[in-house]
Amino acid sequence: MCGIFFYITNGKIVASDKPDLEKRFNTLEHRGPDQKRVRYYNSNVMLGFHRLAIVDPEPTGLQPFETSRYASITNGEIYNYKQIKEDLITENIPWKTYSDCEVILHLFQFFCQSYTPKEALEKLCQSLDGEYSFIIYDIQENVTYFATDELSMRPLFIGENKKGIYLASEQKALTGLQVTRLPAARMGYIENNMIRVEPHYDLSSIKIQPISFEDAALKLRDLLIANTINKLHADREFVFLLSGGIDSSLICSIAAKYLHPVRIRTFTVGFSTDSTDILAARKVAKHINSIHTEFICSYSEALEILPFVVRCGETWDQTSNRSSVPMHLCVKKIKEKHPEVAVIFSGEVADELLRGYLYNRNCPSLEEGRRDQIMRLENLHTSDGLRADRTTSAYSMECRFPFFSRDILNFVLSLPMEYLDPKHNNNIEKYILRQAFDLSDNEHEYLPRDILWRRKAAFSDSTSVKSGWKGELIKFCETEVTDSRFAARKVLYPYCTPQTKEDMYYRELFEEYGYEAKTISFKWLSTWCGDITDSSASILDVFDEDQIQE
Repeated sequence: MCGIFFYITNGKIVASDKPDLEKRFNTLEHRGPDQKRVRYYNSNVMLGFHRLAIVDPEPTGLQPFETSRYASITNGEIYNYKQIKEDLITENIPWKTYSDCEVILHLFQFFCQSYTPKEALEKLCQSLDGEYSFIIYDIQENVTYFATDELSMRPLFIGENKKGIYLASEQKALTGLQVTRLPAARMGYIENNMIRVEPHYDLSSIKIQPISFEDAALKLRDLLIANTINKLHADREFVFLLSGGIDSSLICSIAAKYLHPVRIRTFTVGFSTDSTDILAARKVAKHINSIHTEFICSYSEALEILPFVVRCGETWDQTSNRSSVPMHLCVKKIKEKHPEVAVIFSGEVADELLRGYLYNRNCPSLEEGRRDQIMRLENLHTSDGLRADRTTSAYSMECRFPFFSRDILNFVLSLPMEYLDPKHNNNIEKYILRQAFDLSDNEHEYLPRDILWRRKAAFSDSTSVKSGWKGELIKFCETEVTDSRFAARKVLYPYCTPQTKEDMYYRELFEEYGYEAKTISFKWLSTWCGDITDSSASILDVFDEDQIQE
């Protein structure tokens, strides 16, 4: 996790411009407190980098990376960087660091030998296995290239004004400008003060392939295990979030098996000692023999942190802010207790990828289910992906996602649609994942069966349904938003008008911080569930708290 910042102007960057540029750049310092550097090129370009040193933490790994023609900055991790370096071994590249991100610059330059720069950019994106956003500046031609990964797990925002064009990891660096969010799987370039953006990956274009359910389950298991292990490399301390749900529990179990006899550290947060997450996570931790810590939070500390959550998260969305609160409290306490930790593993992406939300039981057809699946994945960077990125970066840590890789995306989206549909699988969400790890051989068992088959409980629900956190939050927002302002909400906020006072509370904070409302496309609500205004699964007909196994 790092903070990247870029600015280009048609004229010249003069001395009076630099205080504002560097002030904007420094709003990203939390993303990379270890080192920072600013470079100016051709009198009209600024590249700024805040570094969280994880791979090759030596000072030599500080970006921008440079050749005689190009300069690059990257926020993220490239997991196949060693393979890329091996593939380029005949090119006699003078590698300057052991950083995983240096390969981006040299691979782009290599592709430019055989392709146009725009073709080389697409080839580059298709060659990377990682969570990334990057910017490459062609010093000779004064052209800029940029991109994000297939799901934009590492964000990038575009800002514009009359003077020039900005790129930044978070929009807090771009307040007062015209701001847009770069969509998932997009690459672009800036030339002659014009921006062009194109896709480099299309989820909807992946064709369904014939495969038996049994073979599909085994392949999914192999891919998840391999991807988890692949992401365990780091030169800094890493830990694991353990909610007690199947997604985070499987990641922790895979890592614990691979790293044995070293014990992994796991962390759980809740509002009461008998919340469903706390109890389930406790059981998993015992099963995998992790060094486990439980954080029990109070309503008062949760309510107190709400403005900070909205400021960090840059979203007005109800469920994103609700679920960010316990995650913020957990990550904050991890950092306080273990300041050496730089990487956190989490279970995001699984629900969007495998259609894990309870509302999928109401899906009218397989085709509708696939459309919703792709829509959720394409917008993950404005919901759960955003939450994970901002919550960890706020405390100068990086979040990694073992359920995300290009190979996993390609495979899951190529499966017959019925394999992911609850109606075709005994009304059980993520049935294929559960089946994949349901092993009769106790010696190789990953999880207790009641955890493996524990039904879906959203993070914000499972930490709060029994404790009453959601009710406390709604009650608090009712007192914070006046009736008169709420009555005027359509006039005040014509775009995605707040539906509840809780929505209104988040929106007012969001606007106060100067963020652009349209960077969040829509309010996250369950699909096929009628006219609802609450994002919680606990309001759905298919939800039964008593069925959440503990």
